[in-house]
Amino acid sequence: MGVKTKAAVPTNAPAAKTEEAQKQETVVVNKMYGVIYACPITSPFSLTIPLKPSIGMLREIEALPSGTRVGIETLSPKDCTECDAALSKMGLHWDPGERKYWGRVRTIIDMFGLVPVYLDTPAQYAEHVRFGRARYRLMTMRTKSRSTEQARKLDAKIYRTDVESMFYFAFRRHAALIERIIAERPQVVILAIGHGDAIWTDQQEKKLKGFGVKDYSQEDLPDLSEMRQRLEVALISQPRMTEDEFSLHLAEALGENRFVAYPEGVLDSARESARRRHRAITEGRVTDGTPSYIGTWSMGMPAKGVFEMFIGAREPDGDGGEYIRGIIEDTLGTAAFSGHLSGTLVSFSKRYDKLAVEQGGARARIIYQGTRKEKKVEGEFMMEGSGRAHAFEMQEFEPNKSLYAMKRT
Repeated sequence: MGVKTKAAVPTNAPAAKTEEAQKQETVVVNKMYGVIYACPITSPFSLTIPLKPSIGMLREIEALPSGTRVGIETLSPKDCTECDAALSKMGLHWDPGERKYWGRVRTIIDMFGLVPVYLDTPAQYAEHVRFGRARYRLMTMRTKSRSTEQARKLDAKIYRTDVESMFYFAFRRHAALIERIIAERPQVVILAIGHGDAIWTDQQEKKLKGFGVKDYSQEDLPDLSEMRQRLEVALISQPRMTEDEFSLHLAEALGENRFVAYPEGVLDSARESARRRHRAITEGRVTDGTPSYIGTWSMGMPAKGVFEMFIGAREPDGDGGEYIRGIIEDTLGTAAFSGHLSGTLVSFSKRYDKLAVEQGGARARIIYQGTRKEKKVEGEFMMEGSGRAHAFEMQEFEPNKSLYAMKRT
């Protein structure tokens, strides 16, 4: 395709609107894309793999009229250079892979006469770096830990860092991006898929304030089957492959992201999960309700598995016990449950809903069995068909009593 030339500004163009008039007017984004610019892997190396923009999205961008303002969730080249220089002076470097993705997008924007609008800022980037470096430091310490207790404490710190990072991206960074969109008024916006899904959900539920979105498309991960096959062959032929060699093989094996022009059932599960996980580590709760029981399915790190059991219905079993059913809310989301209380024995099973599964909840039914002593229940749970049991506990809910909040160490 040929390179577009920028359209001349018509002489009869309307006068520029005052700043106050622009603030009161709703900004309309004609098209928004939720994209996946990087993918973390952990074996055989811990890496963040840069992905390639989908062909479908790039073709739509190429077809935009010259001069269209395209907002992209990255720093301007000038800000990139200044941020990197500042980090270098501190002996730090942070480039988890997304720059390669945005670099490909910027090439198309420049080639076809479009106007890039950079939605990231140095201040937001600094927060990004802070979380990334904190996690890297803790992971390095974890690999050198000399005792089980030291490793356990570091695991807790890593989890807290991850949760605080999730909360920052889901709320503070998200709000900052929306402010930038309203201020810069791009006609097309390309954001990480978590932000895109959240904005589109708010659009559908008429919760957006100050701007609106007409259309939304997503990216999905590329087909990984060919990549796996090529890597298996490479690892067999080069069993002592270095991290750099492995990264090179990945870059060659990965195709472009897949384009989903008309996504169905967009799920904004990330924000709610981030909210719940953050509240669990700070307050030991996940909702504002009054549950029958509160407990945890993660005995080694209680805040990670905080759950609240709401018994919605009770039915006598005719033998002194009762059948129960209701919902369980935890850090992943919502699950429906049914069970039986008989003397000191407690048994129930739960199944996560679709939103919770999106955040890591098991698809299979999970079965709990325990023994009640006064107000507390202790026992084990396992996924149906797994045969592997894990400990859990729960106790009758008491207001203003925080049992599972994570203490800073």
